[in-house]
Amino acid sequence: YWDTGDATIADNPYSFTVESDATLTAVFDIKQYDVSLSASPSNGGTVDGAGTYDCCDEVYISAEATSDCWEFVGWYESGSIFETGSATTFKLCDGGKTLVAWFEFLEHTITFVRDLENIGLFENRPNIVLDDHGQILAETENATKVDFDCGVQLDLYPDAGTGNYFNGWLIEYEDETILATSDATLLFDVTQDATITAFFKRL
Repeated sequence: YWDTGDATIADNPYSFTVESDATLTAVFDIKQYDVSLSASPSNGGTVDGAGTYDCCDEVYISAEATSDCWEFVGWYESGSIFETGSATTFKLCDGGKTLVAWFEFLEHTITFVRDLENIGLFENRPNIVLDDHGQILAETENATKVDFDCGVQLDLYPDAGTGNYFNGWLIEYEDETILATSDATLLFDVTQDATITAFFKRL
C-alpha cells in the first residue's frame, strides 16, 4: 500500500494530482500462505504442522498413527500423492496447501496348523474351533490362513475328536516363538502375522 503520511491507500497504481510537495512511501508486506492438514479417516492418526507461514518459509509437517493397528499411507493433495514419508519438510513458495494424511487399518494373517502326531488320514481327525464360527480347518487340511482385523481377540479351542487328546498350543511370530499354554481355551489378540499350532495325539 501507499503511505502518504496522512492516510494509507491500497490502489496500485495510484494516481493523484500534485498540488504541493508530497512524500509517498510504498509499503510491502511479505505474502503469507496457509497450510491446512487433516487425517483420513480422522480416527486413524494425528497431524502436526498446520498454520500460517511467510512465503517461502520451510514448513515441517508430521503424521502419526493412533495405534499399531493403523499404518500411514502418505500425504495427499487434491487426491494425488504429495509425500510418502510421515514427516517431511518443504518450502511454501507457490501458495497455500491443503494436505490430507491417509491411514490404512491393518489386517493380519493368522496361519492355523494342527500337528497330528500318529493320527491317520482316515481316523477321526481333530480340529481347531474359533468361538461361534465353527471349525477353521477342513478335514483334509493341516494348515489354513485366515485374515483378521488388527486388534480383534480370537477365542480358540481344540476339538480333539474321538480317540485323541489335545497336547498344547504353540504361537510363532516373525521374531518370537511362544509355547502358549496347555489349557484348552486360547484367547489370542491379533497384533501381527502369526502361526498358531495345536498339538494333538492319539490316546
